[in-house]
Amino acid sequence: MKKILLFISLVSLSHFSYGQFELPYTFTNNSIYDDTEIYIGLVGKFGDNVDVWMDMNDYSLVPMSADQNTLDGPPWSTPVEWKYPDIFTQLSNITDNTIQIPQGLYGSRIFISLQSPMFLHFHETGGYAGANLNSTSDPNDGIRWEIVELTWGNSGLWTNSSRVDAYQYPISVEVSGFSGGLVESSYTESYLNALGGNGSPKYGKIGEQISHEDILTQWDNTVSEEYLVAKVIKENSIDGGYIIEQPSKVEGFPDDILDEYIDDIWSTYARNDLVIDIGDRGIWTGRVTGERFDFVDPADGSIATIYGKPTTFNAIEGSGFLASTEVDGNINREKHDEDLMIQAQIAASISRHAIYTDIIDGTVQYTHDASRYFIQSPYNEYVKFFHNEEISYASQTYAFAYDDVGDHSSTIQCTYPTSARVIIGGYNEYVQPSPELALISISPYTVEIEQGENLQYIAQGYDQYSATFPTTIGWSTTGAEIDSNGLFTASTLGQFTITAQDGNISRSVEIKVVESPGVTGCEADSPNGDYNYIASNEIENPTITYIPSVSGNGESLCLLFYKVNQNDNFTDLGVTPGSPQEIIAIAGDTVTFYYTYSLATGGENNTASSPQSFIVGGCQISNVSPSIKTEFEDLSISPNPTHGEATYLLGINEEVSIGLYSIEGTLLQSYSTSTVEKFKLNTSDLVAGMYLISVTSINSHYSKAFKLIVK
Repeated sequence: MKKILLFISLVSLSHFSYGQFELPYTFTNNSIYDDTEIYIGLVGKFGDNVDVWMDMNDYSLVPMSADQNTLDGPPWSTPVEWKYPDIFTQLSNITDNTIQIPQGLYGSRIFISLQSPMFLHFHETGGYAGANLNSTSDPNDGIRWEIVELTWGNSGLWTNSSRVDAYQYPISVEVSGFSGGLVESSYTESYLNALGGNGSPKYGKIGEQISHEDILTQWDNTVSEEYLVAKVIKENSIDGGYIIEQPSKVEGFPDDILDEYIDDIWSTYARNDLVIDIGDRGIWTGRVTGERFDFVDPADGSIATIYGKPTTFNAIEGSGFLASTEVDGNINREKHDEDLMIQAQIAASISRHAIYTDIIDGTVQYTHDASRYFIQSPYNEYVKFFHNEEISYASQTYAFAYDDVGDHSSTIQCTYPTSARVIIGGYNEYVQPSPELALISISPYTVEIEQGENLQYIAQGYDQYSATFPTTIGWSTTGAEIDSNGLFTASTLGQFTITAQDGNISRSVEIKVVESPGVTGCEADSPNGDYNYIASNEIENPTITYIPSVSGNGESLCLLFYKVNQNDNFTDLGVTPGSPQEIIAIAGDTVTFYYTYSLATGGENNTASSPQSFIVGGCQISNVSPSIKTEFEDLSISPNPTHGEATYLLGINEEVSIGLYSIEGTLLQSYSTSTVEKFKLNTSDLVAGMYLISVTSINSHYSKAFKLIVK
């Protein structure tokens, strides 16, 4: 199984960057089509309402631009001058059939087209033109396609397939992850907290369960004659096969098929009160005046309004009087939103025939109760058909615009998702993979621990269905101590990474070891941000502690250079990141210092060009701006490695001090010299291994470090 990645990173985009989690969306091909015949494209919004599309080569989000319209459309498409962006990729060319969705992407659609990429035109003014099922001159006419919609914001992931416009091919979606409330100051902290033992495992699935051919056959055998016209072959069809469209989009479908029912509702409740229970929004009482339908919330007296009697088309499409308000949301947001809310409720009730006009005595009608749906005619037969539990898993689908009213849509919500799968072809004859380890969680989620304390970590394995799964965990950490059972010992200060691994599945968390309250001092960042440090406030021989900002910095090389008087030479000491290093000074002395250290990513760095200082006993930290050199030109060491013969420092052109250290930072030899072409270092007494050589200018702050290998 593909390793599941859960991390925080900065990812570069064409014009902006983001730092969030990434969610793998894997596509499983359970269709009659080859991977080379399946095309994937993604559009959506990110950041400050920026329209974006995904480059499937590296999963970066690219802002939409009309300049990206470069491809010609098919011969029948209009406008004839329009061109289209190249944003679709064959499934066969997507690594591991998986794309990475960044947290923060919203209003997004994953388009899945068969036998041909789609044609989505990017507008000069922003956004894009999608497929128009009502137009035979649309460039997508005849292309078989489906969509998966998703939003991954700070309330979690919301994703679904859609039958709102049409059914063209079976699609199923699965999501694994964790549920739980937002308990920290940010979604990032809450996410880590949920995966740190405080979330509840969650697995959701939706989609068609029978074959495309069986769905078409059942349509013919189930719906009434008026609805049969919704099964069509598009004029420019590539494969000559049928799709089923939302009936309101098909010429020949009666545009008044629900009018009699709508008239009955409006006339009945002009004389009587309609009392409806709409779930979380409570019980509302409605009455028609003229053609205006006002609903009152008895709890607070607020009024929600439908401003006119809708048509069949309005009810099916969720449009007209069932999607408009006379109230300016900038002036009265509550009234504006409640108008649209009640309109959605009534539109859903009309499509489902959930309002019974023979109830006129004030009895509460539970319009979210699915057992009341589709009992009396008329209703939208397209909606009933796709809610058939034989066709759609758990009878959930998104068959009209307001199918989410009462929670009956095919939407999967997961607050803290870890993986998603799209099954092209649905569940018919789909062999569900056997459970296997897919994710490891680490608990507890702890940000900081005091030096000297211990923390017992526990790892829990989960399979791809969010069920617990047995694991054999190996524990590791960077620059700290953790035993085979996950017991972490906070012996040194710093930021550390804890990793639990079983095979190729792993999870890592960060923890910072800080001084206990009994240790006093002051802390500041280095000028370049690579580390911070703590200078204790003892009045004699204080300590300085190097604390890397990036786990691994200073791990193989860390040297402290300090002096007490401005005219003194720098003293260099090998130090251990996170461990206090004593220096020789007394109260009132100004200690000037800097570090040379290895980088976790390779190479070394130093802060010689921007040293800092503190006053012993007073904890006053400040930056120093000396006149310094920026490099030792031509300084090198040879031979390296050495086999016990002497090695030489070459290119010394000023007075320097030289220190030879063990890899642990213990000073073994020290020298000083002026300008010399070759300075000899005797290595015959050294055992095989790695050593550190530090060269420091006597007259400036600059130093240079080398790794010496003795074989």
